Amino acid sequence: ASVWLKTEQRTALQVDGMDAAVKLAALGTVLTGMPVSLAQIQTIGIRNITPEMVIAAKKDGMRYRLVCRLVVEYLEKQPRVNGSVHPEKVASDSPFFHLRGASS
Repeated sequence: ASVWLKTEQRTALQVDGMDAAVKLAALGTVLTGMPVSLAQIQTIGIRNITPEMVIAAKKDGMRYRLVCRLVVEYLEKQPRVNGSVHPEKVASDSPFFHLRGASS
């Protein structure tokens, strides 16, 4: 039962985008040298992507991918880091289009 619970929790973290957000925060901290917290990352998972949405995207030659972004802005010479994790439709010319499975 505990293995099932851990698997269920892990799956929920992935579906809700939190797994990707944690990795983005860690990577952002290393790359920028500034602490990046989860509060700085707007996170929207794939939970609300419906089969109908996937079918419609496929008809348009697109696919949904969970995309992570990190932006460093300078306001009055002070760096500010913000990030996002959210589903996007990507076209076949996007490098994300051809990724399969979890690639984090």
